[in-house]
Amino acid sequence: MAMMRLFIAIDLPSEVCKTLVQIQQQIANMQIIEGSYTRPEQLHITLKFIGAVDEALIPQIIERLKKIDFKAFTSRLKHLGAFHPRSNTPVMWLSVEETSVSALAQCIENALADIVPRSNKALANHITIARAKNVLDKKKFTQLLRDFKIEPQLPFWISEFVLKSSITHPQGAEHTIIERFALH
Repeated sequence: MAMMRLFIAIDLPSEVCKTLVQIQQQIANMQIIEGSYTRPEQLHITLKFIGAVDEALIPQIIERLKKIDFKAFTSRLKHLGAFHPRSNTPVMWLSVEETSVSALAQCIENALADIVPRSNKALANHITIARAKNVLDKKKFTQLLRDFKIEPQLPFWISEFVLKSSITHPQGAEHTIIERFALH
């Protein structure tokens, strides 16, 4: 039985990725964390992390996802945040406007409910931009999270979601698109 690590995501338009790279550069120039920044081609919004599944299930997952009827929508980058902000190894992210993102994630969850375990934690609508190995200045880091503004908050169009595989390597994860699913 061959296993594959899967997740479902929204890949971001190039203009959003450019904005995110500029934000990453601003943070890097502040020299308040040591760590790694998410590569532009890896920037995405996770809708559902499936995890390791038998490859034989992939066609069934694809068929279920093809049946999802959801309208294309706009979203916006909202604010900077971090998971575990008081630790020395926080994960930095940007949140996105969540109403439609959450509704799409719930449709996906429902479509796969009897073949893929339901997620037992709430989905945080975010884009991971950095993983700190060390916070060099906790005060400045806390201030950055509190005061960082995304201006202007330009809307971006979301017209599809993707099923991806993820292979982890010492130098980072490699994501490959298995299938694209259009929103109407």
